[in-house]
Amino acid sequence: MIVTALVPREGPAAGSTAVVVASDNLPAGAAVASGSRTAALPESAVPQGALVPADLAAGGRADGARLAAPVREGEVITDVRLRGDDVLASLAPGQVAVPVSVTAPAPDGLLVPGARVAVLAASPDTIDDDGTGVLVPSAMLLVVSSDALTTGLLSGGGGGTVVVLALDDEDAARVAAATANGGVVLARAA
Repeated sequence: MIVTALVPREGPAAGSTAVVVASDNLPAGAAVASGSRTAALPESAVPQGALVPADLAAGGRADGARLAAPVREGEVITDVRLRGDDVLASLAPGQVAVPVSVTAPAPDGLLVPGARVAVLAASPDTIDDDGTGVLVPSAMLLVVSSDALTTGLLSGGGGGTVVVLALDDEDAARVAAATANGGVVLARAA
């Protein structure tokens, strides 16, 4: 009698590369290390800039990194999916970074960097001519902070959350005026 057993090898098979993939559907702002796993792909299927396990190690190029945009389960995480530390680098030409105080509580996961939000007037005094109260239908959230010092300075000590939005000049002026005259509310945009 002959007995044969198959024993799995450690690491990727010959001709394949270990890459970092999302272990679940992940929102923008999620930590890469806690939301990922390693998968082996044929070398020909590895996209440019794909993260490898060593990138997540201490001192690696993705050590402590967060996602700039949502990813789907099983998607290979590449360097362009990572949020940079330089907020201004995320701005498109013609945009400015505008800090906005949000005093209304937001459910977990609603306000995350990389998400798109609608900016609405919180006061009837700041509603536009169209009567809808929508100041900006879709703006990119660059930063979300609940740091007590930051929120205290921008909200007059009222607490809450401070976000930084990427806006064009016209939208920035409209949001600043509404913030000074009753505040704004953020809603998750599609």
